[in-house]
Amino acid sequence: MHNSAIRIMWDDNDRKQVEDAKVQYQAARKAGRRITDINGKAIDTFKPSFLELIIQEKELKENELAVRVFDETGDRRLIWDMSDQGQVKDAAKLFNEYLAKGWRGYTVDASGATRRRIHKFDIDQQEIVFEEKEFKSIIADFTSAIKNEIKEVAMKTEKIASFVKCFSETKLVPKTFPG
Repeated sequence: MHNSAIRIMWDDNDRKQVEDAKVQYQAARKAGRRITDINGKAIDTFKPSFLELIIQEKELKENELAVRVFDETGDRRLIWDMSDQGQVKDAAKLFNEYLAKGWRGYTVDASGATRRRIHKFDIDQQEIVFEEKEFKSIIADFTSAIKNEIKEVAMKTEKIASFVKCFSETKLVPKTFPG
């Protein structure tokens, strides 16, 4: 199950939607996640009449660390156990991969606010937030993509023009009856 908070909405007249919501509710309960209504009131039993619920973020245990990534897939929260060296190495590798792509990493304080930018993996930080590349990099990528599209459109236009030129001297003969 996803580690970030999830909002689930359904139509109580649609049995499939109700069943899907119930399955997600049960999975969250099994994972020990806190489930609330839109106002933050805890929900102890699933009822189709609720129409929506929020599965709260997975709480970090004392020996767990997390990386939060804001990307094209949304807000992902990846959690690992710092007592497991394999998981810590995987987290450091992930951190370095995002830095290599031009993303920025920030530490998070106890209240959840980002504090300072970090440039190398720090196992002492309980949570790290990643944000997409800098604006200049995004603009450069966009400009490059547009230039490629313009080249493709020019090539297609040229092909169409040569196709039309080939048929400029073609004469159509009307269909005669009986066939």
